[in-house]
Amino acid sequence: MYGQVLAYALQMNRPKAEVARVEPGDLDAELEGFGPRLVVCNEVTERVKSLVPSWIVLTYLKAVEADVCLGGRRSTIKDVGLADMLAVMHEAERLSAKAT
Repeated sequence: MYGQVLAYALQMNRPKAEVARVEPGDLDAELEGFGPRLVVCNEVTERVKSLVPSWIVLTYLKAVEADVCLGGRRSTIKDVGLADMLAVMHEAERLSAKAT
């Protein structure tokens, strides 16, 4: 349910962005036709690392923490919120536009 709410919140705040929610087991297969600039997941796969320039791995312990990779630069956001997610999304879009 958290994934559905997050996808909805991102889409509502960035209506021009294409947001798709995919079941974790289907992620690698869905990458082929979608070609995302940013993936938000619970576990980053080797396929995500090789095909997607930026990703966020969310972990749920006492608070939600994000391991972020933006164009090869890694960082961690403790107690990540929607504003943080939108900022990462914006930076991923900026990096992608710069690369083209």
